[in-house]
Amino acid sequence: MKAQMSDVGQRTRRRIALRLLPFVFAGWHSDKAGERRWHTAVPLACAGIAYLLLLATRHHFPLAMALFVLGGGFLFSCYPVFWSMPTMILSESAAAASFGLINSLGQLGGLVGPYTIGYLNDRTGNLAAALVFIGMCYLLAAGVVPLVKIRNPLTVQESFRTEP
Repeated sequence: MKAQMSDVGQRTRRRIALRLLPFVFAGWHSDKAGERRWHTAVPLACAGIAYLLLLATRHHFPLAMALFVLGGGFLFSCYPVFWSMPTMILSESAAAASFGLINSLGQLGGLVGPYTIGYLNDRTGNLAAALVFIGMCYLLAAGVVPLVKIRNPLTVQESFRTEP
């Protein structure tokens, strides 16, 4: 049976909406709690675990698709919190430079990543090594983020209010 274009559009919209909810919720909850590191590290770790769990679901397409959507949702949910972190620990000019550095590293990853995935696929003959590579990259990032020292913006604002 051939899928209608409207069916494809509906399915795509649902997946995007599912990814948008954690994106908005994580940013809101991080602002409310005044915490940034764990609101970035936990979604990255969950995305990494979702990609690693894909190894066990290779032959079960609906579950694999759900893990892809879930992993993407977790990954996207860390973005608003991650991009607010440099301005909290650096001066304005240093934060601007860090945004350029982060984007440059992201572009480098966009160049090297597909080659690495292709190389792993060619060497092993399947996607297992590539999924492990992606999952481990997310877990590595999740392990590095908590090492960054960030002051709680809510306590910093309160200290400014109490000083004469």
